[in-house]
Amino acid sequence: MRMKSILAVILVSLTYSCGQSLKSKNLNETYGISTSVVKNGTSETHTNLINQENYIHNFKQYKTPKILIENSYPKGGGRTGPNGDRYGYGIFYSSIKNESDSTLKVSLKFPTMPTPMNNQANTQLNVFLSLDLWESKILDSLDYGIKDLSFFDNPQQGNRELIKTIKPNEKSYFYVAIQFNNATEGPVRTGLEIKDQEILYKVSYETKNETVLIPCGKFLFNQ
Repeated sequence: MRMKSILAVILVSLTYSCGQSLKSKNLNETYGISTSVVKNGTSETHTNLINQENYIHNFKQYKTPKILIENSYPKGGGRTGPNGDRYGYGIFYSSIKNESDSTLKVSLKFPTMPTPMNNQANTQLNVFLSLDLWESKILDSLDYGIKDLSFFDNPQQGNRELIKTIKPNEKSYFYVAIQFNNATEGPVRTGLEIKDQEILYKVSYETKNETVLIPCGKFLFNQ
């Protein structure tokens, strides 16, 4: 019974998406999603506007390399594994915009072993890189549109590496999926950060005031 209660907490924490407005011209991107409806024998097209601002938790500009990183709010919930074990998961996306005049190559690689949370007993994170293509039209979909989560049940087969080549003034998106072996209390926030040319993935439990930095990549060249 206690496990069900705890899992309910992570479900609420992960599926809650705040509509915080970030005032930045870089984030003010609105996408029109068109759908056709037949009414009285006549086809009508309706367009729903999706503002990406509503899905971005934070962003930061860097001078070396000259990039803009955006990190999303989470989506996710709870799942039951093949052995009947319950666990929580979160789906996030990040983007890297190359604001320089040169091509930027980024190599991402997450650890194959679970990452422990320092102050939460027996809590570990498994981090994966989903190969699903990011699409603006599925921002408001369940789990940001990712349908195949089978890698959570077979961690050894999950993808943890990704190489991106980003041309000048272009933006590249990717999904990050996190498996929590134990449910956590309170919101979980994540995002890419840069320190001394090393790429780190930050996972924070806001109510517990705990943060883990996971080394996950580097810039191969910028020329």
